[in-house]
Amino acid sequence: MLIYSAPIISAEEENLEFTNWINETKNYFINFKSVSGNFTQIDNIGNISKGTFWISGKNEVAFYYNSPSETTIIYKEGYLFFKERESDDFQKYKIDNNPIFQLLDKQSNIDKHLKNGVVDNNIVLFKINLNKASDRNTLSVVIDFPKPKLRQWKFIDQQKKETNIFFSKINHLKDISDDYFDTK
Repeated sequence: MLIYSAPIISAEEENLEFTNWINETKNYFINFKSVSGNFTQIDNIGNISKGTFWISGKNEVAFYYNSPSETTIIYKEGYLFFKERESDDFQKYKIDNNPIFQLLDKQSNIDKHLKNGVVDNNIVLFKINLNKASDRNTLSVVIDFPKPKLRQWKFIDQQKKETNIFFSKINHLKDISDDYFDTK
């Protein structure tokens, strides 16, 4: 009779593995530039949209939605630029203390957020909450464990509306055209 058992990992080994993951994840986001991939978004009322995203080395993020939607959303320089149709001009909104910028900013102290991550088998969930008194303006991020790879984020905005974005087919590119982040 064969008896199978899972290897027993000491708390010290577990802590070392998590500490290694924190360092690798911090490095992953520092090098998260010139990135493109696909996304699937579920908004606060259950609408599903799909598209392509780009992230530049300048902390710019662009979401281009697939047909029939013509929506484009660009985060850059402390602003959110939004348009629903290709023929429209962008609407521009100032955004302060955006947790998405905190995640992508190479100078931010992301360690403090990663250290509070919760490991669940092969993923880690951590939150970036810039206002501890409220859930508003919070970004929850799901990353693979032990090898970091962005899988999902959930953003709760100022109106407490929740948007989930699932990422796939993430590619690191040599360079991304500035045209993806053009708001004129």
